[in-house]
Amino acid sequence: MYRLWIVLVLMTSGFALPLRATDDRPSAPIAASESTAADPAPASGAGLAMFPRPAVEPSRSRALVPMYAGTIGLQAYDAYSTLAAIRAHAVEMNPVVAPIARNPAAFIAAKAIVSTVTLAMSERLWRDGHRGRALVLMAVSNGLMAAVAARNASVLRSSR
Repeated sequence: MYRLWIVLVLMTSGFALPLRATDDRPSAPIAASESTAADPAPASGAGLAMFPRPAVEPSRSRALVPMYAGTIGLQAYDAYSTLAAIRAHAVEMNPVVAPIARNPAAFIAAKAIVSTVTLAMSERLWRDGHRGRALVLMAVSNGLMAAVAARNASVLRSSR
């Protein structure tokens, strides 16, 4: 059991290192139709032509990627610990999850879906400019899953 905790801590701490992406490729010249500022009109004197700025993906927060890794790790640990506890004759207390937990494949699939939906919701919030909400969603999700993981670890310890 302690080996599993050590592996989980090492995996999540490795993901928590600050990441920085760099783009070493030379930038291509901007074509006239992709200008980011107001360009003078052609020689015909028709006035100023405005061209919209190209859409730029907002950069990731340094905290968001480790939170994503934490979500995946915590969901994986929850799946492992729940299935191990059930094999040790423990009972799933969540009435919504109990029927699914009887089938390991369905339970793992449900955990994968929950992880995917959580990450997709956070990504959507981030892209829509709700960066604080994306970070809060991930923090709350990871906090709840950490509490579940701690409870599962306690149940596993007492059942062995």
